Amino acid sequence: MQKQEFLKSHAGSPANTSLDLSALTAARVYSGRPLKLLCLHGGDMSGDGFQVMTMAMAEELKPLVQLSFPTAPYSEQPPGTDKFLWMAKSGALSESTWADSLTYLKQYIAKHGPFDGVLGYSMGACATACLLASVPEDTFRFAIVCGGYVPSTSPNIMRALEAKRPFRTASLHCQGRLDKIMTGTGLSDVLMSYFDERSRELLRHPGGHDVPRDAQHLNSVAAFLMRFAE
Repeated sequence: MQKQEFLKSHAGSPANTSLDLSALTAARVYSGRPLKLLCLHGGDMSGDGFQVMTMAMAEELKPLVQLSFPTAPYSEQPPGTDKFLWMAKSGALSESTWADSLTYLKQYIAKHGPFDGVLGYSMGACATACLLASVPEDTFRFAIVCGGYVPSTSPNIMRALEAKRPFRTASLHCQGRLDKIMTGTGLSDVLMSYFDERSRELLRHPGGHDVPRDAQHLNSVAAFLMRFAE
């Protein structure tokens, strides 16, 4: 199925109501330029670890996407543990460590970009919002935000988020119905509120604190991405 055929047949369809797998089918036969995604891992993870975590998603979505996995420059663990953070867990250090991560990400984007979109998970989803608040609005065409939150204990970062609120970058917010950490506490809804309601979509999948994995909800991710394909 070609992109134009798919978009015509799915015009106006919300991201979380797909009942067939036609978007995944379109993704699997896609022959255009892949969408480049900057993928930001969760806390106490690494780029390599996030690549493993998203392997099933990447397999289902190829050749529609090309994923890139940087590793955050800060860790609170001994060397060799492969656990990194985009910002320190304590409020006192979060400001300076995020500043270092932001410098690193801007350099990474300059070297490996431009990127069509950004995919963030957990702390990486928080970092996605913080990054959007710190770069020109047209840096990314879209964002996929999975199980995220705002850095409420970091006043300077929060001021930067408030200054750019609402983000007009098109966004897909993926929440696990069984995620007691983010969905159950409402933290992911707070993060979503920073995005313009006219350009944001909510996708609730049956998993926990995770990225979408089942075919129906990956189909919804593919449908969202197909709108930006060339």
